[in-house]
Amino acid sequence: MTEVVERTLYLAPEGENTPSTQTNDRDGRLRRLREQLSKPMPSDGVWGWLGPLLVTALAAVLRFYHLGRPKGITLDETYYVKGGLSLWKFGFERDGITNADKLLALGKTDIFETTADYVVHPMFGKWVIGAGIQLFGPNAFGWRFAVALLGTLAVFVTARVGRRMFRSTLIGCMAGLLLAVDGTAIVMSRIGMLDGVLAALLVFAFGCLLVDRDKSRELLAYRMKFIEMGENGQWQGAGPH
Repeated sequence: MTEVVERTLYLAPEGENTPSTQTNDRDGRLRRLREQLSKPMPSDGVWGWLGPLLVTALAAVLRFYHLGRPKGITLDETYYVKGGLSLWKFGFERDGITNADKLLALGKTDIFETTADYVVHPMFGKWVIGAGIQLFGPNAFGWRFAVALLGTLAVFVTARVGRRMFRSTLIGCMAGLLLAVDGTAIVMSRIGMLDGVLAALLVFAFGCLLVDRDKSRELLAYRMKFIEMGENGQWQGAGPH
């Protein structure tokens, strides 16, 4: 049987698949698959970082300029600012006294009852807001600082994520720019509420997921250097062992 196969391959007419052409075809398909799995990042050097940083600088101006205005508690800051301050002072959320918002706007921090507050939101965002108060004091800038910082960092990460997704620094910077000047994003970054914290964490998490995807594909492409495609079109050595 082996002799017949060898004789058939040897006498194969020109234009038909021979072992040599089949091997070349398999190698070509393997090379193309590796290229699709591991596409190169843009080779624009410093602009891959400088572009997103410039967009981030614009976002920082829009988010930090007059961040302390209005000076008093705004919207749902009445819940999260007091919750953050209470967490840093007592380790849990205490209920605020009747005129707590007015006293807090004056820089007073003795605004809590001895009883626990009714909690309906997770603590992490309140810890973040409270961290700003610890750095800059009990004032409007202090309880908005950390959220504004996260909102600014979200613009930078968005630009880098867009660059990685589309393999284009220009498109990545455009994505970051759109977030930098978006009205809702600006407002939510300038208020001591949980929305800006959540949005930033979602962007960060998506960026980590995207990096993991690329690294996994690079690893798969590397491993495919050591496997071969069989005569039946199946990858030899690619399955579980």
